[in-house]
Amino acid sequence: MNDFNIGFAIKNIRLRYGLTQGELAHEICDQTLISRIEKGLVIPSSFLLMKISERLGVDANYIINFAKYNNFEYVNEVIYQVEVLLRNKSFEDLQSFIRAEKANPYFKSQQGEQYLLWLEGICAFHVTGDSKRAINLLKEAFSKRGTAKKSQSDIDLSIMNSLCIIYGEEKKYNEAMTIYEELFYEIDTHPSLNFKLKAKILYNYSKILINIQSLSASIDVCNKGIKVSKANDSIYLLGNFYYQLSYIYSLLDKPKESLKYLELAMVMFDVENRPDLMEIAKCKKEKLLTQI
Repeated sequence: MNDFNIGFAIKNIRLRYGLTQGELAHEICDQTLISRIEKGLVIPSSFLLMKISERLGVDANYIINFAKYNNFEYVNEVIYQVEVLLRNKSFEDLQSFIRAEKANPYFKSQQGEQYLLWLEGICAFHVTGDSKRAINLLKEAFSKRGTAKKSQSDIDLSIMNSLCIIYGEEKKYNEAMTIYEELFYEIDTHPSLNFKLKAKILYNYSKILINIQSLSASIDVCNKGIKVSKANDSIYLLGNFYYQLSYIYSLLDKPKESLKYLELAMVMFDVENRPDLMEIAKCKKEKLLTQI
């Protein structure tokens, strides 16, 4: 991580696209103002930053993140690799990845330390099975939050979700439910919560509700998750939500409804190229057909 330098970011992106200061400033502001911004003498207003980002053809958040990190593309790649490892449940590989990145200066800031502690907590649970250490690491990660007491960032909410998953695995459902009630509120009220994180929270919340026999509530949460994914033109976790609904309806002894959602889940698993989940679904389908 590096000192925040918005002018450096703007200059770097401008040069990448071969624009002169005058071309960037055209009908936005004076060329001399762009020069002063790039030299770090002036910080652009949010309105001017929006106009500059439009001219550069990037999102304003891209410029801000570029300013926060000396090598934004590298950090972005690290985060992408982590997401892949998490999605594939490759926790041992993730643990090795964290060890390699821990000495990286890009992760020496408060936010970077929080991010790595969160991942360490996940690995402590899934690799070594040490739930106590995992919970302590996650709580330490949450304590490093840079947000105000009543506001939560995506990483704050991700840490809370991870805590709930561990509490669920440990059958500490009351602790999980207390946190999920807060997370559920954030899903509807947070101004910029990533839709994939929303889906993750809803999916794991639905699992806890099944465990405490709140099946009707779990159905509602699954349907909310499906709406979140569809509203963002995404198939992210759609198969999982459909499979979850199939499972709930089987618990309710409603095989026809269970089969309907199972077949929807199989369509999604096929699209996602998930032969492992498809095989499980096929076995489930054979059993359901004997009940109809």
